[in-house]
Amino acid sequence: MTDAASQFYILCTLCAVGAAAGTAIAATSFIDDCLGGRPVLRFFAEFFTVCGAGTLVWITVIYLNGGVFRAFFVLPVCVFAVIFLICMRKLLNPLETKFKQAFELRKKCGKRGFIAKYLLK
Repeated sequence: MTDAASQFYILCTLCAVGAAAGTAIAATSFIDDCLGGRPVLRFFAEFFTVCGAGTLVWITVIYLNGGVFRAFFVLPVCVFAVIFLICMRKLLNPLETKFKQAFELRKKCGKRGFIAKYLLK
């Protein structure tokens, strides 16, 4: 059995991994919605995000807990991933139309026109 400090470090690390995974999935969703990406690219982006989070969980388990995996370790990762996913989507949702307009304007105009028309307003 690990001591209380180690358990606290493990819990904090797992919560941070969940927060990073939720934020990364929300950012992937936002970029995909704004740029009108393809479903296959979105799948691979989310797949690599989840695989990266899983790798970080296993690294945490191996280094901080001596390789002993407990079923509880899944709970803080999932809870914080969902919380940060919802919060980041709520934060990024109002910016979606502005980002789409800026991207369309950037495609229409050159670099000089984009800066003059959009950023210097």
